[in-house]
Amino acid sequence: MSDLPVPAISRAVLTRGAVLDVFTTEEGTVVLVGDPPLHHVVRLSALGSEIFDAVGDGCTVQQLEEQLRARLGEPPEGLGSLTDLVADAVRELHTLRVVSLAAQDISDL
Repeated sequence: MSDLPVPAISRAVLTRGAVLDVFTTEEGTVVLVGDPPLHHVVRLSALGSEIFDAVGDGCTVQQLEEQLRARLGEPPEGLGSLTDLVADAVRELHTLRVVSLAAQDISDL
């Protein structure tokens, strides 16, 4: 799924991945991801932490983007669009198994 274009990803349903535990302090958030036979710890970026929190019980990437826009506003000029930043972050979090992506309907691609 990580190679899907942004429009296809916007229709994907996001859920939390194989996360076994979450630890948050003032310095950030780390998650323990169950990846048999080994587990790994992932330190989330500020955006990654916001995404993990906003995903909750599940949402589409488009809904996630709307939630993040309401929470954080638009990114500072020069960082790119919120759509691109969210797509890149979701791809990375999916690769690390922090979130799971399930395509809804990509038959028109």
